[in-house]
Amino acid sequence: MTVTSEPATSSTTPGSTVTTTSAPLPTTTLPIVPTTTTTLPDFCSLVAMGATFDSLECRLDAVGTAVRALGAVTPRAPAFASRLGQANDLEERARTSCGNGDVRGAKKTLKGSFKKLGALRGLLAAKKSRTVPGRDALVADVTAIRNDVRALKQRLSCPADATSVE
Repeated sequence: MTVTSEPATSSTTPGSTVTTTSAPLPTTTLPIVPTTTTTLPDFCSLVAMGATFDSLECRLDAVGTAVRALGAVTPRAPAFASRLGQANDLEERARTSCGNGDVRGAKKTLKGSFKKLGALRGLLAAKKSRTVPGRDALVADVTAIRNDVRALKQRLSCPADATSVE
């Protein structure tokens, strides 16, 4: 950084006894800094920073892929897919409600999604599902998503919630 000053100047107005003097003004020159580009994480990795609708959607899609793969393995797969589909639909409705500034409606809908995910977790953890491949990992994933739904519901802020009262 370079600091320079302009020279002081003095002036007198004719017919006046007042003399004005201006002090030197410092000028600052900053060195040129190269700009850097920051790459934002994808939506799935946003969970580490806090649950968002995008991170929930991404994780629900991942569980959905695993549940669809179970279709050929277990007769309980349609029940799993049904609960997961209901939870996913409720998450999308909550996102829409939030986009419209309806915080209360979004929270209520997230609560419904939380319950449907609990039903899915119960089906996966049941004795009848013991032979489902990857069952423990799916139960852990659904539990983590439920925790994120709860966290999002608790700290939800929507674009127009400055005007809404809860």
